[in-house]
Amino acid sequence: MQDVADEPAGVLLSFSADVQLLPPDRFEPLLRDVEGLAVTATLDGTPTGVSPAAAAP
Repeated sequence: MQDVADEPAGVLLSFSADVQLLPPDRFEPLLRDVEGLAVTATLDGTPTGVSPAAAAP
């Protein structure tokens, strides 16, 4: 499961997984890769395809 929420200082990404299907030793590296991609995209201006208007309810 994943969740994306607007936060005052940026965007909060939340993930959870069934440890029977994806054990912590495999889940943590996956999350670190996602974090690295998000940071890289932020710092180099890579377009994400997400617009503020699309996130509004």
